[in-house]
Amino acid sequence: IKIMLTCEDIKKCGYTPVGSNVWMQMNGVYDSYGNPTYGGRVPFMSMDGFVYAFSHFADNSSFISGDNARVIIIDINGAKKPNKFGIDVFFLYRDVEANSVIPYGANKTKEEIKQDCSKTGRGFYCAAMIRDYGWDIPKNYPWK
Repeated sequence: IKIMLTCEDIKKCGYTPVGSNVWMQMNGVYDSYGNPTYGGRVPFMSMDGFVYAFSHFADNSSFISGDNARVIIIDINGAKKPNKFGIDVFFLYRDVEANSVIPYGANKTKEEIKQDCSKTGRGFYCAAMIRDYGWDIPKNYPWK
């Protein structure tokens, strides 16, 4: 990844925050995952205009619980709208044991993925849904 700039202040990457958030869940809710700098994430913009937010927490951080320390969030069109999970913002997961990066939610059941990647879901597992369809967006995808 060729880094163009880091975004200590998310406005530097062109975003207009809603409170401290720039990304929205599929169901219209904003939460801490919508804040690219939440809990020590280090967002940066690549030369192709993607914005990446890697979780990077100190060993003693209160944010390190669960999957937080291994999440990678990617906004495939930078600050351009809609800035919504599952549409232009996707979640990946660093699988340290397998030394790989996989779609977040890849270990979930098809039903869990379908519920999450829906207009009433959060949109965290949409990359897993797309992967399950051979990296093609399926006909039943909520935003097609």
